[in-house]
Amino acid sequence: MLKKQSTIGILLAILLLVVAVSVISVVAKFNTDKDADVSETPADIVPEKNDSELLYEVYIDGRFTCMVNDVRDVFSASDKIESSMSEKLGHAYSISNDLVVEMIAVRKTGDTVSSNEVESLISREISKLYSKCYAFYVGDSIIGYSPVSEKEELESLAVDIIKYISASDKTHAAASNVYITLDYTYKSNIVTDTSEISAALSAQNAFESTENLDENIANLIESIDQAIMFGTTAEEVPDSITPEIVVTSIRRISTEVVPYEKIKVADTECVCAKCKTAIKLLADDKVEEGHQKGKNGKCTVEYEDIYIGDEFSHSVRIEESKIITTEPVDEITLVGTQSTKASGKMVWPTVGWITSYYGYRDAEFSGMSTYHRGLDISTRSGTAIVAADAGVVVEAGWHSGGYGYYVIIDHENGQKTLYAHMKKGTLCVKEGERVFQGQKLGGQGMTGSANGVHLHFEVYVNDKRVNPIKYMPTKRPNTAW
Repeated sequence: MLKKQSTIGILLAILLLVVAVSVISVVAKFNTDKDADVSETPADIVPEKNDSELLYEVYIDGRFTCMVNDVRDVFSASDKIESSMSEKLGHAYSISNDLVVEMIAVRKTGDTVSSNEVESLISREISKLYSKCYAFYVGDSIIGYSPVSEKEELESLAVDIIKYISASDKTHAAASNVYITLDYTYKSNIVTDTSEISAALSAQNAFESTENLDENIANLIESIDQAIMFGTTAEEVPDSITPEIVVTSIRRISTEVVPYEKIKVADTECVCAKCKTAIKLLADDKVEEGHQKGKNGKCTVEYEDIYIGDEFSHSVRIEESKIITTEPVDEITLVGTQSTKASGKMVWPTVGWITSYYGYRDAEFSGMSTYHRGLDISTRSGTAIVAADAGVVVEAGWHSGGYGYYVIIDHENGQKTLYAHMKKGTLCVKEGERVFQGQKLGGQGMTGSANGVHLHFEVYVNDKRVNPIKYMPTKRPNTAW
């Protein structure tokens, strides 16, 4: 009897030893098994399962996930996942980079799952870490990653970067194209939206200098990267890139018109070199008296045509590239030629609103007459006041009786005109000077007895005040300044 009990004890000890060895052989972490030589198969590193009651619990990051009948189911699932992720990421992938997968052999009964179900469970955990996105390249450098939903915003950002490069007035091979590719990366690398990138880009003045273009572009990319704090950007650029969107720029030279300027000079008073030259040109060219016809010039300008994919987006004008090929000829008009004699037909002396007509009105100041002796025209301070007709200045200066700075012109045809309340420092004619119709006398102001900026304009016929409106053209003065 004693011998029989001893034999049973030895058998139990052997059985326990076998179980212990089996448990020890599979408790090792899944990651260590996966680091074995790729030439090994699961059959090489996993012992044959002879015990029909032995199952395996699968834990992911310490959490019980499922139970399998054979560890080969887990290895098979992991191989498929790593192959799929390697294809998505463009480089070799190992589950151990992101998850800790463990298997523990147990002697128990329970529901087990298939290899496909294990694959689905592990993939679900990995999908919490990764997401589809757009990778944003400038030349061969990745700036960062953006959500798929931000496609239009990314296109706009790509155009902005091309603008910076265009502004440098040079073509930079490493950054001449902007690529936007579909990619797969950690969710922590993806910005919330591209407005973060745009804000960082707008804040940069990366191309103030064109001397160190390579360094400027590198600084631009680095500053954007630091401003958004992407986390980790890709260190290796794939050998082959399949762009979803390509933003490119093409330089072209355009011939354009340089418009001529219209210049008016006065031959009655101006002796400056410009006026003398103009008068000589008129005489030498024998053109229409008092006038030189203008002629447009030509220039060449470079443009950067920007394309998003095959679609034209817009052009950026490179102002620094402008070269004048044909100089324009200014149009020169001599005003005042044989015009110091009155025409008898007056023009409006200024522009603006008519704020008070000739005749009775409410008194502006206490003690003033309620009969208004002229016409008030109002606009902003300093607006030009001109001679309503040609003649000679008989009075010009300060009037102590309420007109402030004023001018009176005798048109030598029985008519006189008075211009009052001129702005201090704008009076530009003097007593005894002959003036032509339309010549500037001063600017609108509010000197003297005035409650606002305006011109007070009076007309005299045979030294008698008359209503100025009767002598003005039918068309009222402009109300815009």
